[in-house]
Amino acid sequence: MRRSALTLLVALVLASCSSGTQTSPSVSSTQGTTPANGATTTTVPTYRVDFLASGPSPADLTVPVGATVVWVNQDTMDHEVHSETNVFEGGMAPGASYQWTFGTAGTYPYHCHPSGEGTITVTG
Repeated sequence: MRRSALTLLVALVLASCSSGTQTSPSVSSTQGTTPANGATTTTVPTYRVDFLASGPSPADLTVPVGATVVWVNQDTMDHEVHSETNVFEGGMAPGASYQWTFGTAGTYPYHCHPSGEGTITVTG
């Protein structure tokens, strides 16, 4: 019984660490609270990029103005994300994340340390 549980755990860990190509980004939305004045709130999309040993997945994203991109370190070593235009920069230990909300339309190329690069295209 213990051996079966251990085998299942190892299989799940290996499956979650695969470096397969992600065809669509993970997207979620957060809703703000309703202000006391009764104004309506706006849904803010959040996009996820996973850092794997092979680099970011997906590396390139197109998001609307106001979207937040969350980079999540799924690797066993530290990763850093650096905007080529010095707009954002953040480091992540294994299991940690870094996020940036894009308030202006444009193209934001970035590179990762230790490996990989990508581009966030923000449309308005």
